[in-house]
Amino acid sequence: MDITFTSPDNFKFNTKQLTIAYGDKQKSKVDLRLLSQAMTGQAADGEVVFDGPGEYEVKSCMVTGVVTSASNTAYQISVDDLKLGILGDLESPLTDQQVEQLGAIDVLVISLDKLKTDDITKQIAAIEPSIVIPMNFDDAALAALAKDMGVTVEPVEKLKVTKKELPDDTVLTVLQ
Repeated sequence: MDITFTSPDNFKFNTKQLTIAYGDKQKSKVDLRLLSQAMTGQAADGEVVFDGPGEYEVKSCMVTGVVTSASNTAYQISVDDLKLGILGDLESPLTDQQVEQLGAIDVLVISLDKLKTDDITKQIAAIEPSIVIPMNFDDAALAALAKDMGVTVEPVEKLKVTKKELPDDTVLTVLQ
């Protein structure tokens, strides 16, 4: 899977089976678009959009959406033997039940703009991903998270992830 950053809260995931976009600001054609909030407007031709809780399947890609608040859905996507988690714009930490509903996550995309650094670090510890990709952050929030996690930041333009090459310890990777 190749992961690229397109804007502070939009990412693109190229997999063997399909192309997935998270967020509504991408103009390129994708097979599947995930939104943390109900969609306004219309999907592009041939594009499947999930914007709420449920269990879905598209081209051998399994998606679980879990409601976290009235205005946010978190997702776990199973594709290319990987489990991708996108928590959306969390207003409070996930409950134990929500973490359980999402299941195992190898790569976690988490917003840094509404939760306290301590809550974000606890959330990451509860989920135990191999790779953490922050979104919606400023330099101070990123530095605080890296310090709290005891890791250094690895900025990259594109992240290539395979199941067999997942790191043993959690890494913090910033997509630019």
